[in-house]
Amino acid sequence: MMRLIQKGLVLFILLAIPGIFIAQNLSVKARAISDTIQVRFAPADYDTWRAGIETGYQLLIKKLDADGNLISITNSDIIYPTPENQWGDLSSNESLGLAHALMYDMDQAIYEGVQGAYTQEEDRINRYGFAMFAADMSLEAAGHMGLLYTDIDIELGYQYQYQIFVPGGSAFSNMAIVNTNIPDPLPAPDSLSVYFGDEEFTLLWYKVNLESYYTSYVVEYSTDGGNTFQAMNENPLINLETGAEEEGLNNDFMIYRDSIDNHIEEYQFRVKGKSLFGEEGPYSEVVSGKGQPRPFPLIPLITEVLEMEDSSFKIDWSLNEDYADSISHINIWRYLNYPDDPIIINPVPLDKTARTFSDYTAGDVNHYRLEVIDINDNPVFSPIALAQRIDSIPPAPPQGLVGVVDTILDSISIIRLSWLPNTEEDFRGYHVYKGNSAEEEAFILTSSGAIGDTVYLDTIYNFAIGEYAFYKLKAVDFNGNHSSFSDTISVARPDLIPPVPPVFKGTPTRSRNSDAVLSWINSPSKDVVSYELQRKPVGSESSTEWETIMTRDAGQEMRGEYLAEEITSTYWYRVVATDDAGLQSASDSIKVKEDITQRAIMPTVGFNVQAKVIKDKVVIKYSGFDWETISNVVIYKSTNDGPIRSLARIEKADLDPVNENGQVLFYYEDNYCKEGNSYQYFIQACYPSGNYTNTSEGLLVEF
Repeated sequence: MMRLIQKGLVLFILLAIPGIFIAQNLSVKARAISDTIQVRFAPADYDTWRAGIETGYQLLIKKLDADGNLISITNSDIIYPTPENQWGDLSSNESLGLAHALMYDMDQAIYEGVQGAYTQEEDRINRYGFAMFAADMSLEAAGHMGLLYTDIDIELGYQYQYQIFVPGGSAFSNMAIVNTNIPDPLPAPDSLSVYFGDEEFTLLWYKVNLESYYTSYVVEYSTDGGNTFQAMNENPLINLETGAEEEGLNNDFMIYRDSIDNHIEEYQFRVKGKSLFGEEGPYSEVVSGKGQPRPFPLIPLITEVLEMEDSSFKIDWSLNEDYADSISHINIWRYLNYPDDPIIINPVPLDKTARTFSDYTAGDVNHYRLEVIDINDNPVFSPIALAQRIDSIPPAPPQGLVGVVDTILDSISIIRLSWLPNTEEDFRGYHVYKGNSAEEEAFILTSSGAIGDTVYLDTIYNFAIGEYAFYKLKAVDFNGNHSSFSDTISVARPDLIPPVPPVFKGTPTRSRNSDAVLSWINSPSKDVVSYELQRKPVGSESSTEWETIMTRDAGQEMRGEYLAEEITSTYWYRVVATDDAGLQSASDSIKVKEDITQRAIMPTVGFNVQAKVIKDKVVIKYSGFDWETISNVVIYKSTNDGPIRSLARIEKADLDPVNENGQVLFYYEDNYCKEGNSYQYFIQACYPSGNYTNTSEGLLVEF
């Protein structure tokens, strides 16, 4: 009777399942069903899934009263998948058989090389994705996979919270909350609509408010007035990309299309959802309708429009005479304000034999369209025909032209031109012209045809020669008469090139005990408007907070020299130039050291530093100093015997000491490591006075 057409069906759907929300490596959702709470959970990736198969899963269960007070915290028994030989009859449930094969049929070919590694990884992703799909399509399959827990130890009036974890792991899932005293009925799909074509129909319903409840849908139809219904889709309609965008809609809608047998019977349709927990929700309202026959291939065409001596326009047309007997009547449309405001100009419908009509109310410019209505009330339209009176008067030049930079991309910008509309009745459109200077001849941008809009977008290169692009317009009417040029405007290209940075001259010189003189060369860029001298303490290389200690306008002829007095700490200095577009360039940073003769001599510290490679990072463990008396710790790093650079500055409040076997230890994780490199790590502590301890011996780590 019908053939199924499902659009956009993709099976790998874990991350698109509305009932599961990914959080860390596990996710969980719970729902009160009868006098139990069903808890469904899922791993977020292949490795977590395989770990759960081996070690099982465990639930952390919290019970709270109606006021939110914690009553108890318990752990469930470990939840394991059902042993391979205890799944029962696999042929009774396709999803059950699929889940069993994916979990226990793990034989893989041995691949070699890059392609082999890619194929293996692709297989892991597909296997995991299909397994999660099977669990979501069948609650029985989820139970055998160890992804379902039924809590029977519940009481009405209490709230229950569930988190899932893999024993021995560190990641917890999101929290699933169920209030047993608040009913949560499944909703019916709303806004169900049906649209009929010649031999098909399309069902459409809003899905956004249903995504937290349903993972699939069942579509049913009736041909006996809605007395009996039967399912149309043998397989569930999955809540995925639905093809709605092809219908001019967004993916907030579900769409289902199928065929019909005739235009005589009236069809009734309804939809219901299926939840992650195997529940079927209530039906939608019933919608109905009949198929519509196709229009006849009449192919109307206006063959000629002539201006007559009495100022009327005579319109002639032709059509496929083989279907002349299928015509009901004919209309002539004329647009008052093309392409808007069409009206029928024949006082009464024209007979199906008519092939000409005279328009005595025509204006100077007329757009005509023929409408032929067939015996099934289907309208068939001709192409539009233009007719205008003889005219040699050009339109007025366009007025009010302005241009702005609308969008800036990497190497190009979009210029938005706009202007006031012309008001001539026979006006056709505009031509846009562009030049690289006000003096040179402009070239046309609209060579393919005049545009009717009063907005035009042009693309310019940001780094082309010339600071400006120049634009002007012409108007043209339907007789081909062109206006004179509009006023020419200029649009400045975006300034994306920062100024040439200033350059320090040599190294700082000291004038006396703790003073230093910094000298530099100003930027040669002509559009520089100001300079800033900035500094920040050494040891804060990761910080972006530079302190501005001197600012000068470019017009003040700022000297490239500064006396840094009483240097009691070591600072980085730089000079920043700013141009008239707000773009900045900074000189290289130069270090001015404190007068180390002013430092107090601190006791030597015996550091204890250890490091260990764990997966893709290095974990550093260190101790050996009185952490309560310091202000911060600095960790340095050298890569492949290269220069020693600051890796991290850790304030005292962030140290987070750990007591291991009576010894206070501190941890730091270096996540910026690459396989094959060697690294050395050094530790140094700083006191509130600004004095530093000695640096620890370097600790070598091969990664």
